[in-house]
Formats: sequence, C-alpha cells, structure tokens
Amino acid sequence: MSAELQYAYDVAISYAGEDRDYAQTLADALRLRNVKVFYDGYERTTLWGKNLYEYLSDLYQHKSRYCVMLLS
Repeated sequence: MSAELQYAYDVAISYAGEDRDYAQTLADALRLRNVKVFYDGYERTTLWGKNLYEYLSDLYQHKSRYCVMLLS
C-alpha cells in the first residue's frame, strides 16, 4: 500500500519578473477556487533570508502537486 503524498501547495507558480501581473491574476483566480497556491507575493515574509535557489527548487519539486511555469 502506498500512502497519498501530502503537499503544502496544490499549485506553485514560477515566472519571470515581467510576468508578475499574469502570475498574480492566476494566483488570485486559483485562491478564489480554494486551491492552495504558492505565489511569492503571498509569501514575502516566509522567503525573507532564505537561500531562494534551494528553497524554491525544493518547493517546486517536492512540496507542490503541480508547478505552473509562465514562459515569456
């Protein structure tokens, strides 16, 4: 038997700075639908002082069910 994985987030959004408006619109829409979403604008205090490469890499790979990447 395999136990179902527990994720901190249903969706994590990865994007470049110039796509921030799109990312926020998507994050807000997902939140309205009760989706647990990682959007850095919601997590500023959590991210403060962290090694972002390591933290975000782990979050995107292991702590989120899905990772949505906005490519421009």
